Amino acid sequence: MTHDFKFNDELLLDPADQEYARKELEDAYFVVFAPETHDAFRRIDRRALSERNRFRFFGLLAVFLAFAAICTAAYEAIILIPAYDAQVASERAAKGDPETATDGSVKALSPALKLEKQRLKTVAAGAASAGLVGVLISWLGMGIARRKQRWLAMRLFAERIRQWNWQYLLANLPAAVRSMGAEDRRNAYVEHRKRAFDNFARDFESKLDARLHENLGAEHHHADTDWLMPQMRPHVSPQKLKKDMLDAVDEDSDAHRRAEKILRAYNRTRMQGQLDYSQYMVGEGRFWTHPFTQLRILEGTGHFLIAATIVMHVAIVCAVLFDIPELKSPHVYFLTISFAIAALALRAVEGGLRAEQNLERLKTYREELQDLFHSFHTADLENRIDIAIDFEAAAGREMREFLHCTKEQKYLM
Repeated sequence: MTHDFKFNDELLLDPADQEYARKELEDAYFVVFAPETHDAFRRIDRRALSERNRFRFFGLLAVFLAFAAICTAAYEAIILIPAYDAQVASERAAKGDPETATDGSVKALSPALKLEKQRLKTVAAGAASAGLVGVLISWLGMGIARRKQRWLAMRLFAERIRQWNWQYLLANLPAAVRSMGAEDRRNAYVEHRKRAFDNFARDFESKLDARLHENLGAEHHHADTDWLMPQMRPHVSPQKLKKDMLDAVDEDSDAHRRAEKILRAYNRTRMQGQLDYSQYMVGEGRFWTHPFTQLRILEGTGHFLIAATIVMHVAIVCAVLFDIPELKSPHVYFLTISFAIAALALRAVEGGLRAEQNLERLKTYREELQDLFHSFHTADLENRIDIAIDFEAAAGREMREFLHCTKEQKYLM
């Protein structure tokens, strides 16, 4: 029996996860669960998934229309037109009328052939229209480019909300430790976090396109862009954060226990959640979500189409050399062209999904997370803070790599 993977469980989106975490984390629960980031992420994530699905729909539509247009045009030229010409010649020869035998006008045709001629025109017009729309979608970005831009912007916003949730915890770890000891401090911590997030979300959403270009534009990315908290930026030494943390621990005998509890909660939710996600995504799964599955199916189908094209070409050569009438059929030539065009369409789908690049990106991310996750368990309090900061840096890099990889996705034939 298989179970669906629960995405984004580190943010405790599921009420059942919230209840479980409340029992397990006890007095540290309010530090890990932030209702404001929970609600905002859910809203933005839905928009991001919707734009992704629309982008893929328009991309696949463009490939399908181009494939259908070329195949239809080939079918018309190879099969329909020669068959029509043969029927016209046969009808005129049967009439034995020299005038009509050489008359190419529609008036000289029987009603049945006139109807057939109209059908040919309809097929030709349909193929041309499908090809034109496919080209417009692919090259001029009619619908597809705008969708991808929106998808990337919404995905960036959603991931920044996720990162803010955990970066705020780490940047305010001393305050979180102190707030576990008194209700008034806990309330002040929660209220300050809510105000800080509201300010962040309002500012980020108002400058969303600029933030996207900031993450996509630079060839050599500045590491400061990863950090949403000034305390954690590379030019600000994390030593101050650790000093404040150790000062908070020294204030009372229970503070060290509370600090360890918060960091263990971070490990079990944030770190475990991201590690589970990366391990899940590099394995077998649904075609539309798993690059491994995409790569396996696309490569297998591609090999089949290439082999089929080669076999059909060999059949045509044999037909010519050994005079085999069955292999000289127009349908053989049409199938040969269709297999080749299908292989080309499959390459366009590969360019739109970029499965190989995404798989390599996720494997690298998984390996980096595994090292940090295992190091965390044997580290002391001070080193755990370093590991958590490194973990957030890895998440920021993975987000940028995803944006750059997705930016290059193009459904072009």
